[in-house]
Amino acid sequence: MKNLLPSDFMEVHPWNSVKQNSENESLACSIMKTKHFKGNTWDEVTYKDYLHFKKSRGIEPSDCATHSEFDDLKRFCVNVSTAVVFSPAWQKIVDANP
Repeated sequence: MKNLLPSDFMEVHPWNSVKQNSENESLACSIMKTKHFKGNTWDEVTYKDYLHFKKSRGIEPSDCATHSEFDDLKRFCVNVSTAVVFSPAWQKIVDANP
């Protein structure tokens, strides 16, 4: 399997996720984008990292997900194995890169 990185997932909306909620799906994409912003590795990102990324895009903290929402979803953005559990759309990325 190709060594997939957060950048491989960040632009694909994770439709039909385990959360079945578009706001949570968008947050998961933002977590992947934050990982890409920090070096495109699977290293852990913090809520502070996420807010810094959003601020760099001109988004105010008041318009961001809450700390608890972030903490709830970051477990699905730990590595490729957790990403595919989150969404069939992200599983398709893995399937397309054997």
